[in-house]
This record gives sequence, structure tokens and C-alpha cells, in this order.
Amino acid sequence: NKENDDEEEEENVMILMEESEDDD
Repeated sequence: NKENDDEEEEENVMILMEESEDDD
């Protein structure tokens, strides 16, 4: 479960980065 959480966090970070680029 902990490993899965880490994976989800990484995905969220990637999504945030993408949003940031789009916003820029």
C-alpha cells in the first residue's frame, strides 16, 4: 500500500507539472 501511495504521488506531481506548463 505504501509503495502504491508513492506511485500515486508521483503521478500527481507529473499532473501538477503539466498543469503548470499549460497555465504558463
